[in-house]
Amino acid sequence: MKKAISGLHSIRKTKKGFTLVEIVLVLAILIILTAIIVPNFSGILRGAKESSDDVTLSTLNNATALYAVNEGVSTTAVFAGISSDSIKISTLVSKGYLTASPVPQQAGSEFVFDSAAGIWTVMIPVSSADSQPGNLLYKSDFSSINGINILKGAWQVIDGVLSPVKSGEDRAILPGTGGTDYDIQMNAVLGSSKTGSSGYGIYYRATEEADITGYCFQYDPGAGNRFVVKKVTNGKEAASFQMASMTKVMGTDFDVNAAHKIEISVIGDNHVITVDGIKVMDFSDSTFTSGSVGVRSWSDSQVQISDVSVTAN
Repeated sequence: MKKAISGLHSIRKTKKGFTLVEIVLVLAILIILTAIIVPNFSGILRGAKESSDDVTLSTLNNATALYAVNEGVSTTAVFAGISSDSIKISTLVSKGYLTASPVPQQAGSEFVFDSAAGIWTVMIPVSSADSQPGNLLYKSDFSSINGINILKGAWQVIDGVLSPVKSGEDRAILPGTGGTDYDIQMNAVLGSSKTGSSGYGIYYRATEEADITGYCFQYDPGAGNRFVVKKVTNGKEAASFQMASMTKVMGTDFDVNAAHKIEISVIGDNHVITVDGIKVMDFSDSTFTSGSVGVRSWSDSQVQISDVSVTAN
């Protein structure tokens, strides 16, 4: 009996708890694992929501096309005169082309019918968390063409880059950028041109319609390698009222076709434009006092636009 008690006593003596160091080490490992897993899971969830919305967009566009065929009208005229997006979707539901009104999976987004292009898109606003610091109005990594307001021509998004699909006049507005004073930043690369008339433009304080009105800064090798600013009214450009030679302000070794960072800052009637951190224009004009930010290309321009942000001043 004494031996049994002695053995039990021995077992109790060798059974130890975790030390403080071991507990801290386990907690540290758990924290590291959480930091790795949670962002990955968030990314997977976000991707799933985007994929779900893409499927819904396909359904919406197919239903609209079928509706247009049966009614004998073009898709651009299907919802002419109807201003409410909910009414547009409910029209398809009431006519039996959809079983129910779809709900976007991405937080705060909405399905919008682009009457100019005749297709549905999903409008994704800047999150409130992102919009507070620095009054950010717009920021995009161009993961999708959805949400970009195409005014004219056709645009595409590939690997985070926005570019025109084919030759011609292309115009697009960046949603949520309407305002008076803001700072625009973007990176752009201009490819080679067969016609020699290539270039790209950045609209600001502009209307959101195909026949656009507002200012347009143009990176314009076709105009003798110049930076120019034009006033556009109802889609028609006036003669350049501001211009600067690329080689004079940037140097004779300036590579026209390389990647460049463009920044436009407009406060009141003061406009300041920089290229790669070098001021190329600083002027005063109050013709247009407010409006949105957009981009354009023309002829056979092969512009590639990325890393765009618009911040309210």
